[in-house]
Amino acid sequence: KENREQLSSLSSKVRPLQEVPAILGTISSIANEYGVKIDQLVPEKDQQESLKEGTDGKYYALPVAIKARCGYHRFGHFLNKLENQDLFFIMKDFIIQNDDKSPERQLFSLTIKIILVDKK
Repeated sequence: KENREQLSSLSSKVRPLQEVPAILGTISSIANEYGVKIDQLVPEKDQQESLKEGTDGKYYALPVAIKARCGYHRFGHFLNKLENQDLFFIMKDFIIQNDDKSPERQLFSLTIKIILVDKK
């Protein structure tokens, strides 16, 4: 029963492929909410992976490159809120660098793979 509930919870986070613009909008508004300055938010459609074909449709992993500037705590709150959204993603790359222009901020460069379904 517990596994079935977990699977149900995860499958509700897999969004339709057609919702990519809305998903990017959600990411952007969460960043604004926490004072995270987004410099880049780009879906890498040429890198999209086909995962599996199920009875309900075909599943994909769409990499989205994000470059952002803010403090550690703000970015942590941003990631936490993103993780608690109705969105299933996997963190692929994650790099943190100091911002030479502003010592209290860091530069974050990451790629998340958003799991999507193209429903039949």
